[in-house]
Amino acid sequence: MLQAARAQGYQQGGAVGIRLLADQLGIAIRTESGQSGSHAEGLLVADGARATIGRTPTSQAEYWRLESVCNRVAGKLLVPDDSWPPASELTSAKLVLTTSLRLATRLSISRDVVLRRAMDSFSFISAAGALEVRKHQSKGVIGRTSWVAPDGWNGLRSGTHITIENPLWRPLIGGDSGGPWLATASLGTAQIARIRGARRVHFVALESPTPG
Repeated sequence: MLQAARAQGYQQGGAVGIRLLADQLGIAIRTESGQSGSHAEGLLVADGARATIGRTPTSQAEYWRLESVCNRVAGKLLVPDDSWPPASELTSAKLVLTTSLRLATRLSISRDVVLRRAMDSFSFISAAGALEVRKHQSKGVIGRTSWVAPDGWNGLRSGTHITIENPLWRPLIGGDSGGPWLATASLGTAQIARIRGARRVHFVALESPTPG
């Protein structure tokens, strides 16, 4: 996150710098006095939409909440609000996905960062995520979930395997051969668009009706 800040010319480091930066970006953070095991860069512990500076994460759940807040701050730095076209132009999952890919290329950042930022920016996006495509010895071609937002969407969480029995296998993996690089599908009320490379899949989902 601090690397992202410095890439944008923001030099204030440590916990104080992170708090000031988050305030500027509209991400609410509170300061908590307490025992901290580290004084290196300052620590955040997320609490829902808020976060706490000043104490070390004490569980894996707190660590991942910390990671989530850091990702949000870094995402706002790397993909400013004015990077996106108006929401009225993003009328399908396919348009959201292809716009995100173009932004990732133009800004020289990862697709994952841009898709997470899209989730923060547009309330009509119901889900986004990334999968690793693997050849399993007994299950054949599977998708291993790298990340998904929101956590638990259609049963997906980080590390979840999508096998041929899963209703998401065809829309997201595209079958053994993968199908076209860019494809769209429907699942219930969700409109899904995905791109599949040799080893990785990125996707977005919108609930119908889409914004007009």
